[in-house]
Amino acid sequence: MRLGYADVTHEVQPITSGYRIALVYNVINNTPGHDQSASLAIAQKQKLSNVLCGWHRAASIEGMEVPEALVYKLDHQYTDAHLKLQALKGLDRVKAEYLRETCENADICFYLASMEFRKEGSAEDDSYGGRYKRRYYDDFDSDESVSSGIHTLEDILEEEITLKRITDPDGNILAMDLELYDEDLIVQEGAFEREPDHEDYEGYTGSAGATATHWLHDSVIVLIPLQSRETFFKDLWPKGQVNINDWMRRLMQVVQASSPSDFCCKDLNELSCSLIRQKPMTTQERNRNFLGKAPFTASDPDLRISASVVLKDQRLFEEVLSTSSATSLVVFRDIGTAMAHFNLLTDPAAINALLNKVPTFHGRVQAVEKVKEGFKLALEVQSPRNEARLADIQVWSRSRIREALRTINSMVPSDSYYLTTLAFKDPELIPPSRGLLDILTPKFKVECRKSVKRSRPSVQQGTTPVECLLIAEHVDQLLDHIVDDTGSMHLDTINGKIVSEAEMCDLVAFETFYFPLFAKLLSRVTESPDRGRTHQQIILKVLNSYIQRYVQPEPLQTGNMTRSQQGCRRCADCKALDIFLLDPRLKTWRFPVSRSRRAHLHQMLEGTSNSHVTDRSGLETLVGTKGTDAATVKHDEWKKRCEIAKTQIRGLDQNNLRLLLGQEEYKNITQLRATRKAPTIRTTAEVSQRQGHSVEVIDLT
Repeated sequence: MRLGYADVTHEVQPITSGYRIALVYNVINNTPGHDQSASLAIAQKQKLSNVLCGWHRAASIEGMEVPEALVYKLDHQYTDAHLKLQALKGLDRVKAEYLRETCENADICFYLASMEFRKEGSAEDDSYGGRYKRRYYDDFDSDESVSSGIHTLEDILEEEITLKRITDPDGNILAMDLELYDEDLIVQEGAFEREPDHEDYEGYTGSAGATATHWLHDSVIVLIPLQSRETFFKDLWPKGQVNINDWMRRLMQVVQASSPSDFCCKDLNELSCSLIRQKPMTTQERNRNFLGKAPFTASDPDLRISASVVLKDQRLFEEVLSTSSATSLVVFRDIGTAMAHFNLLTDPAAINALLNKVPTFHGRVQAVEKVKEGFKLALEVQSPRNEARLADIQVWSRSRIREALRTINSMVPSDSYYLTTLAFKDPELIPPSRGLLDILTPKFKVECRKSVKRSRPSVQQGTTPVECLLIAEHVDQLLDHIVDDTGSMHLDTINGKIVSEAEMCDLVAFETFYFPLFAKLLSRVTESPDRGRTHQQIILKVLNSYIQRYVQPEPLQTGNMTRSQQGCRRCADCKALDIFLLDPRLKTWRFPVSRSRRAHLHQMLEGTSNSHVTDRSGLETLVGTKGTDAATVKHDEWKKRCEIAKTQIRGLDQNNLRLLLGQEEYKNITQLRATRKAPTIRTTAEVSQRQGHSVEVIDLT
């Protein structure tokens, strides 16, 4: 048995015979204090702090030539999964912990990285030709087809140092594939003066000499003064990528913790300022420069606002706000928090300007609501609660909505919900007046749908929730208001749109929107018969659409029991089976046969709709039963839809429904007999002329 320690340089050679058993374990000392390996680091701690602080001060002086970063090579190589502070071994761990602690006090960024050195050039031909790869510990016998050892490079054609992966101390990836142009940034001299980790060799090919590429891999610590980080990453980025958005989010989570360090706050502040200073890339630049992976330019602009709020930095917030165009509702909640923290209601011009960039009315209203939400959440943590400031934010929100009504000239269907809701929740803000109807009516739309794109109508009523941009209660209130406004002709337009929507909307909308609306409209029939008759036509028309589209005509039942042949067409048993299947009258077949013959028939019927079992109560007999045909299945589904439709209709006020529709039409609807010819929607004037009648009978012939 051979014992090996991960804390010493060692070599693992290929097995030539037998087996290798490896036991891998970690022994970590978590007790307070420092081990013997740390004694030297303790003695030099003050000196290290002085050096780093001096480097930071020099980097802050304009024109002072100092390295923008330092790369310190660790003693051991680590996999990507173990490239984090807690996974470092032995003296690497001790050095890294002291460096990190000292760096934070000196405002120096501490990162871990995996570094790759690639060197390519011409090599001496080994007379074997071909192409192969070899690691530095490969062991070749003299009789193998390639020579032993690594090929010496005669003329160096290309050298490249790449930071393949840069992580924070916790192992979170910050950047990848950044090229390090200056080898002098590496602290140790002769860092690459050793045997390569592996080689890619190509021998003489007739048109070109032998070439070889050597790779060396190291794990390193990267130190960067905080004010030099932007320049460092900007210089290295063209062949790599920086995960700036994830980086920002992690820093914000750390700062929002119970007791963040001063350095974490400085780190987030400096990163936010870097994003502000960078000019966003154009589309052409993104396509030309490696798909826009440049640092500090491909970031989410909303994160800058959120970061300034997390830092509670008013100057940074106002600077970010002046250059931003918020795109998500979440960031408006952060803006509301900032308004409370910084008391910005006295001068909200920048916030108002940002809101004005939202192009739609419903988007503007949603943004205002999020600002109010963030403002109120911020006030809840203050004691005592300031009622005056809550009143101030309410006044501000109303002014923003009035401004939206004044400046947004083109309404879209999605705006109808917010217009109607605001009109009846806050009549002082948007009075339900003729002016509102003039805005709302041209764009009025029930818009019941399952997703952003309207789905195709389905014969089956599903259980997926439907998004109705207008709910039944609001439409009921809107129609009630229009009827009160006797001189208005908006009723005809909105009634027509409600009816036409029933002919194309998702079928689930009948359950979620139309039946709740009809329940509210029918409740007014006995209170005001004239008002109820105003809505008679839309109720009748929509119920007819419901029966036609959802219930549908009754499918024909043929009663024919003929089924398709399933036999092999070669044996007598299968011929008897096919005769049974083709018989239009027989449903069951009993066939006493031996076990082997039954097995064959079972195989023929397997996978069909026909059942087949063995009756062993007496003489073993194969019992076959014909399956249900497609027509019967459709008829069963139709009966289920009929039961659901009758339940929905019975849920309405039956007395008022009979009074409104008349006995004949009421009977047709309750018995699910849809009218073939759609009734004509009467205008408001025509309905007014018939106000002397308690019941209006429609001739549908």
